[in-house]
Amino acid sequence: MFKANTINHYKDISKEYLLLWIRESIKKMHKDLNLEDSEFKHIDTLMNASTQNIVTIAEIRREAFKLHQKARSSIDLTHKLLYRIYGQSLSIIHVKTHAFHAANYILKLYKLYDKDVKLVYENQVENLESAYQVTYKKLDDII
Repeated sequence: MFKANTINHYKDISKEYLLLWIRESIKKMHKDLNLEDSEFKHIDTLMNASTQNIVTIAEIRREAFKLHQKARSSIDLTHKLLYRIYGQSLSIIHVKTHAFHAANYILKLYKLYDKDVKLVYENQVENLESAYQVTYKKLDDII
């Protein structure tokens, strides 16, 4: 699970990269767990629209809130976790640390399906580390 020390280590990674990281993690999750992704297509469209400034942060926050409401009212644990993942993913747009909350919910969903959570976590960290290296390379180039 992503804990405070790990999150703090990666705090300089851009919001845009964290959005990309979570989107790819969600797509992989749908494939690995053989989950329907029709609802995510809407979320993905909103993420794209936000990066192009087509929708406002207020609109995104409303959508994220609706997803969290669905999570609270859902009886099925898979759907509850999916709604949490989607809500946290949209929330990255206004607070980038939500990426790590989404990643933790992804890990919980893998665990629910009796998958190797450690392997999934290691893959997520490996991808983050690549972004971290790129981030610091760019900072070195600036200095």
